Amino acid sequence: MHQKRWRPKTARELNYFFKGRLEPLIGATALGDITRFQLQQQLNRLAEEGASGSLVRKFRTWTKAVLDEAIEQRFLERNPARKLAIPNTRPSCKRFLTVEEVCKLLGSLVHQRDRLIVRLFVLCALRRGELFAFRWDDWQGALLRVDESIVEGELGPTKTQGSTAHVAVPKSLQLELECWRTACGDVTPRDFMFASSRGTPLDGHNYLQRFLQPVAEKIGVPGLTFQALRRTFATLVQGKGNVKDAQAQLRHAHAATTLGIYTQAIPDSVAAAVEALDKELAKKGKEAVQ
Repeated sequence: MHQKRWRPKTARELNYFFKGRLEPLIGATALGDITRFQLQQQLNRLAEEGASGSLVRKFRTWTKAVLDEAIEQRFLERNPARKLAIPNTRPSCKRFLTVEEVCKLLGSLVHQRDRLIVRLFVLCALRRGELFAFRWDDWQGALLRVDESIVEGELGPTKTQGSTAHVAVPKSLQLELECWRTACGDVTPRDFMFASSRGTPLDGHNYLQRFLQPVAEKIGVPGLTFQALRRTFATLVQGKGNVKDAQAQLRHAHAATTLGIYTQAIPDSVAAAVEALDKELAKKGKEAVQ
């Protein structure tokens, strides 16, 4: 009933949930014989296996939704998933890089492209799929348009409607983008900003595991992920603007509603906050070299 509305990643997650978790649990059990005890055991098992709190909550939500539909279709009178309790799960990762770690990482990257990628992640608060989906016509001087994302090799819309927006680009990063475009040679507006030799977008997962993480580990910056780089912006920008400025750059749902990013330009205060963070990183980088 709903799968035509699912994004590819959602479809894969739900197929795994149904085929890998729910079907083996229920099997040939009649709907009326499914118990809350059975479902709670499965939730507990997921937590014991090290599943994240997010996955455990999704399991409860999806299970309840399936059985709610069974009630709508009059196969059930009550939902056994209605009072499932969320078990304790492993702590969520809150890793971010300090200013010193960012400078250390940038100082270890020799190639212009790699430095640019890391700086875009840190200063523009981008998700992995968003950055590697950038085309040259997405760059508009002081702004970058975020309107596409790559999920498991497939190009599509951004994570949410609120994620489709513009982010502020500090002046030094604008210069780096201009240099990178020149280095790329004869490019068209629709060419990918970070393309493979075949002209396709770089595979962000491979780039992280095969290149960026080994480099970071070697210089003593462990636990590097693209999410950690995005979290780095949210952490380091504090004190350089207000909460709404950070939310606007991160494109979180509430900021999207508050600031009306679909119809308004990036507020000057957001650009100022990003500029201030960029200047701090540049200053610390110079001090480290000296």
